[in-house]
Amino acid sequence: METGQICGGEKPRILVATDGSHASEKAVHLAVNLARALGGELHAVSVICEQLKRDEAHEAIERVVELFPDVRSVIREGHPASEIVECAGEVDADLIVTGSHNRSGLERVFIGSVSEKIVRHAGTSVLVARSSEIPKRVLIATDGSEHSRLAIELIQHIMKKMSLEVSAVHVMDTSDPVSSQLFFEELQQRRDHALSMARKILGDSAECISVKGHPVSVITEISAGYDLVVLGSHGRSGIDHLLLGSVAERVARFSKSSTLIVRGKRLNTSTQ
Repeated sequence: METGQICGGEKPRILVATDGSHASEKAVHLAVNLARALGGELHAVSVICEQLKRDEAHEAIERVVELFPDVRSVIREGHPASEIVECAGEVDADLIVTGSHNRSGLERVFIGSVSEKIVRHAGTSVLVARSSEIPKRVLIATDGSEHSRLAIELIQHIMKKMSLEVSAVHVMDTSDPVSSQLFFEELQQRRDHALSMARKILGDSAECISVKGHPVSVITEISAGYDLVVLGSHGRSGIDHLLLGSVAERVARFSKSSTLIVRGKRLNTSTQ
């Protein structure tokens, strides 16, 4: 049930989800910093539920207003992940920014699942914030697909607005113990295509890395040396989702750095 209204505006539109927790405060500060740096429009949503009372939701929104007075805010009621995803669609958000509680055991299953469900179901790009600072060192994971190309182009576009140190990594998945020589040669061809595409878009300023291993494990390990890891998402469902989309989701779950999952529409960073 909606108890407020978000108005439309100029792009880029950034929607930050907040429940007033320490994790969401990082997301709020990062979203505010990005909106200022990119000349964007900031929206904020807080969802009343069993874990968040009405007055707490209002307090969470008030803290965003203190940081960014022009924020367009809304308080909704229902299941947090569903309401946040629905809200993003209503305001035509280019990016959802959400926090990650980094908990374990039952707490992680109960609380951390909100950000994971947003990553899984959102129709737009999602930034899982683990720091409040604008990233300086960025790692882009690429498999040479169209989805990776969109992710790389987005970062290249943002580099026109911000100073970023960017690396592109391609992981040759050699985790299959029965891989044939022919399959290995195919992996090499995919690697060459993926890194060639990254070099063409990013130019000579970007470092290109090739690593062998399991994609999720390798990307998660390497990302610890960066402020942000970026992945394109195939945005599929069913069996395709299990085979393709799970890499981005699992990196978002396990990475110690902020994680940007890029989907479909580009983040327009032009100013009016």
